[in-house]
Amino acid sequence: MLRKKPEELLFHVKRKGKGEEEGIWMLEDDSIFAVLEATPLPFYDFKKTKQKEIIDKFNHNFFKKLDFPVEILIRPVNANIEKKIAIMDSLLSYNINKTDRPKLIEYYESFIKWFKQYASKSAKPKFVYYVVVNYNTYYQKRNFEEQYKNSINILKKRVEFVKGAFSSAGLKTKQLTTREIEKIYDSFLRIHVYSDGNYLMPTDWINLYKKGVK
Repeated sequence: MLRKKPEELLFHVKRKGKGEEEGIWMLEDDSIFAVLEATPLPFYDFKKTKQKEIIDKFNHNFFKKLDFPVEILIRPVNANIEKKIAIMDSLLSYNINKTDRPKLIEYYESFIKWFKQYASKSAKPKFVYYVVVNYNTYYQKRNFEEQYKNSINILKKRVEFVKGAFSSAGLKTKQLTTREIEKIYDSFLRIHVYSDGNYLMPTDWINLYKKGVK
């Protein structure tokens, strides 16, 4: 029996932060990281003077002062969502109809009708922006936990720097929790839709359907 979840094995996750380490993860190479989600600005709706002000502030407070590596990820979500739902519906409806259970078939038809309407309204194609802040150092086996705490303090300072630099240019950021990072990892392995800032999996859809969310 595997003790680790599939995402931990596939992405080499060693440790997930809780409590004071909330939102800080460690990989098998002992590097640690945190993830920020950034809310983009309607940059091209601004006047040229405002655009220049934003660029100048971002260059001065971020690029010119940045002295550690970061990863900026732009992820498209809900691409070809209608096609994916059609494929899912075709596969599931075929298997459910084979059961010849009228109540199950009726429930599924009601659910899939709701889901198509929900996705068309709440799961629009868009881009989601992430900044991955990391710290990688060599840990000696002796006093590992003490060294690890020092590493976390360094990482937290890096996170605050990035948040401050983005804020100075008018960009909002939030640090993701451990559960929110888990959802991102899960989304690479499971069918999902992205809605209201969340990666929603099949169990989430069913819960929303039961609650009568429109």
